[in-house]
Amino acid sequence: MFRLNTEDLLVDYKLSVTLDELTGFGGYIENSVGRVLDLSVPIVAWYRKPSIDFRSAGHEAKFDELINAEARAFLEVLYTSPKIRWFIDPLKARNAKSKMQQLVFASSRGIRIPRTNITNQEDCAQDFASENESGTITKAIYTANVDIEGVNAAIPTQRVDENVSQPFRQVSLCPTKLQAEIKKSYEVRVTVVADRVFAAKIDSQNDERTEVDWRPFAHLCRHEEIVLPREISVFCVDLLKKFSLNYGAIDFIVDSDENYVFLEINPFGQYLWIENETGLPITRAIFDQLTKVQAT
Repeated sequence: MFRLNTEDLLVDYKLSVTLDELTGFGGYIENSVGRVLDLSVPIVAWYRKPSIDFRSAGHEAKFDELINAEARAFLEVLYTSPKIRWFIDPLKARNAKSKMQQLVFASSRGIRIPRTNITNQEDCAQDFASENESGTITKAIYTANVDIEGVNAAIPTQRVDENVSQPFRQVSLCPTKLQAEIKKSYEVRVTVVADRVFAAKIDSQNDERTEVDWRPFAHLCRHEEIVLPREISVFCVDLLKKFSLNYGAIDFIVDSDENYVFLEINPFGQYLWIENETGLPITRAIFDQLTKVQAT
């Protein structure tokens, strides 16, 4: 097994890729301890948790944009390599990360979704919020991570406090995603590996710290394996097929009437803590699928 931490590409790896009309595509990547990945032979790769930020190789800051662009371009070479069979295709996974198109697809399949608005206009945000009887939340359009003093930190979903003066005054800084808050009974994380569906109930409403977003405090929530309604299970598999994925972590809210409300799919979502909490055999399913990919 060979692990490539993309953020360390410029500092911890030696690499060479060659394309020759006689020998074809080949080359190698060598890590800091001397382990070598041979790019001339077929391999199976898992695009696990990519980063487009790179640690500096000690160059002058004025060259950052150029060097980082070239590093990203090199990764594209790997993503399109004829020798690599992807468990999660990087380009397809990148396309699948668009949360708005996820919501559009879910709605087209008759799955409930939160009322959603993206705007950089304070008056539009205020009008949208005024129509949400149960309140309004704000969350990232694409990524919820930001670098704060050198530390990569996640920004959780947050409830808009409409009791403060001008709660939407900062939406003018960039397009901002708002959603009508759904009153929850509990939440569900569905992990799908190809056509195998693993569902866990997450009791997020027993602690005020997890009411809006349980992810920063998942350890406070009770987890339980559940069986999904058939139409939800079928939708989850179809969602992966829609985006040509072998893996996805899907989040739902379940309201007091037992309605499932789709939130999003993450092609890179974590799963091991779910397996530890519930005993769901997700790792085994991933191993089986990796073996199938290798055999194709």
